[in-house]
Amino acid sequence: MVEAGPDLIADSYAQLITAAESPVFDTSCAALFALAREVRHQGYKVVLTGEGADEAFAGYFWFKIREMARTLDIGDAFRPSTGLSRLARKWAAPSLSFGELARIDGMIGGPHAQSTIYNLVATSRHRYYSAGLKEELGGHVAYEDLDLDLARMARWHPLNRSLYLGYKVQLPGLLLSQKGDRVAMANSVETRYPFLDEDVIAFASSMHPRWKLRRPYGDKYLLRQAARRVLPEAIAMRPKAMFRAPFAESFLAHPPAFVRDLISPEALARTGYFDVESVARDCAMVAKGDGAKLGTFISLGLGGVVATQLWHHLYLGGGLCDLPAFTRKPAEPAVAPAASLAVVA
Repeated sequence: MVEAGPDLIADSYAQLITAAESPVFDTSCAALFALAREVRHQGYKVVLTGEGADEAFAGYFWFKIREMARTLDIGDAFRPSTGLSRLARKWAAPSLSFGELARIDGMIGGPHAQSTIYNLVATSRHRYYSAGLKEELGGHVAYEDLDLDLARMARWHPLNRSLYLGYKVQLPGLLLSQKGDRVAMANSVETRYPFLDEDVIAFASSMHPRWKLRRPYGDKYLLRQAARRVLPEAIAMRPKAMFRAPFAESFLAHPPAFVRDLISPEALARTGYFDVESVARDCAMVAKGDGAKLGTFISLGLGGVVATQLWHHLYLGGGLCDLPAFTRKPAEPAVAPAASLAVVA
């Protein structure tokens, strides 16, 4: 058993970001890093993981919320669920106009089940990004970087569109990069993903949505029915629970020396990513024990500030704290191939 408290998370984060080669906002990734380390310590080299099951069979709660809202829609002409989605996102990020929300929906063929949750996660960018970074980004949003076949998606059931978006965005960007393959391989453990087998994905994609999600709570319906044949009912039908760890509190309630250095005004000014006053104010709240007032998504973002500063230190030159920075060995000089010999008769 691995107990993943704040000390373990803080102590593992530099190794985690070194393995992921990117900022890691979700502190539960450090718990998985420690789990992979323990698996290897016990002598195991290969493990099976269930990543991909939630994308295939609508396991996340936001799929349920979106499908419940869609019960209000009548055909293509009357879709109040679209307005509800935009209202929810406007509430989460008041600085976004309804016109901008409509533009985002147009980019992704949405709104999707993930639209509100992604918008909530993005609220911290408005709170913490520096004025210079905001000016450099201008009106650019991350949705513009997605390569989606919108014409093809338009032919699918709305639930399948959202599942596809999860495959394209959350799965490679978080679950495999930061919670899966890189975390495991950094500890010499190989992971295998049965639900990401191409034939399994093709089979799940061809199913009618009723076999994936039954309103209002029947997530992973077909998968649970199959599990009931081999597992006790209490396990096969057990409600889904999130894999969670403390967010900003892991670093900032009792920050170690390297974290204090990373979020110092001097370090924040050096990288230029974040607003010094906003970060200092919220870090002080966490240090006083008032971190709960920030809410889940702001706390997640504040942890992301620490993670980004740490990533910058490790990979973009060091100088922000006492942790060793990554140094790339100079490339070996190319060796010219030996000249071929011509055989003359």
